[in-house]
Order: sequence, then structure tokens, then C-alpha cells
Amino acid sequence: MSYIGSWKIDDLLTFVANTTRVDTGVATDADAVATYRVYEDETGTPILTGSMALLDSANTAGFYSEQITLSAANGFEKGKCYSIYIAATVNSIAGATHRTFQIEAEVDANTVSGTVLLTNPQGIVKNTAVTGFQFPMYTTAGVLATGVTVTEERSIDGGAFAAMTNNSTEIGTTGIYQINLSAADTNGNFLLYKMTATGCVTTVIGPIRTRVS
Repeated sequence: MSYIGSWKIDDLLTFVANTTRVDTGVATDADAVATYRVYEDETGTPILTGSMALLDSANTAGFYSEQITLSAANGFEKGKCYSIYIAATVNSIAGATHRTFQIEAEVDANTVSGTVLLTNPQGIVKNTAVTGFQFPMYTTAGVLATGVTVTEERSIDGGAFAAMTNNSTEIGTTGIYQINLSAADTNGNFLLYKMTATGCVTTVIGPIRTRVS
């Protein structure tokens, strides 16, 4: 498995490699210690190089390890991808393998697979109209969408989506829209709203658990 995870700045990363003979497939110590080179993204110059050491050589064969510090001083940066090129020669035959990792890889919890997800707005009373319920619309490029025509749908208590009573309007040219929710739009224990527009990612609001008063 080449991917070894997402790490934070200043973490200690330990990586390993096992060398084997090509002709037999048997784990065997390399002719000389395995070496490594760490590259950032597709930059051709390594930010770190070094040698690995045999680990527990009395009980293992060809099992090499190394630990590096993922510090800014060593050239590591948040949000970047790194590749470790590991090379060794066994029985006069050179071989190589690789490991990949990231530094503080992030996923926007509000934008997943082309959908903006707004979770559990508070204060909606069941079967009661709400004036000026607000939500954003984003383009597929991830910027607030101005001047779009929104299609508004609701799902009540897990039912099929249906058109909401009213239409939304934009607040100025902000990319923020508002809609007046009717009592029918809130008449359930769990509500889910879906807003779509041409050129935009879908905005999903909910699930919302209503209250009785």
C-alpha cells in the first residue's frame, strides 16, 4: 500500500520497505542500506534524502525503516502532497518502490461531491410559517452565484421531494437568497430542503428537526 496517510506539520513520520530477491521472492537484506528521496508534488528536486536502517535485523530480513520530521524547516507545507522514492540493490539487481502522503489534507465539510450541505438550522417550529429563510448558492467554480433562478424543493419526514410553496429572491447581488417558508413547508418532524439552479452546485439544507413551539 503506497499511500500512508495525511499528517500534520511537525509530526514524526515512520515509513518502511522490505527488500526481496527477484529470482526467489525471499526477503533478503540489500547489498547496501536502502536510500530514500522525498519529493513535493511534481517538483524534481527532493526536499529530503537519506538512508534507511535495518529494523530488528536479528529477527527480520530486508526490513528497513526510517523516521522523518514533517517540519516547515525540512520544507514541508500544509496542503501539499509528497512522494518517497525508496531504492535498494539486492543480489546486484536494483529495485525501487514508493510511498505517498499528504500534509493536513482537508475536505470542505460544507461542499461534498458538488453539493453544498447546510446542517440543522435551529428555531423552526413545526407547521409554522417562517419569513426570510436564507441560504447561499454557489457556482460550480465555488463562488457565490448572483442573479440565478432557484428551484426550491422540500422533503417532509423522508418523503419524496416536492415544490415549495414560494419562490426565493436574492438579497441584493450577494449570492445569498431568501425564501418565505409556508406552514406546509415546515409541517413535519424532519425537514430537508433542496435548492438547485443552472450552473450551480445543489444546496441541501438539513436534516432539520422541528420543534413544537
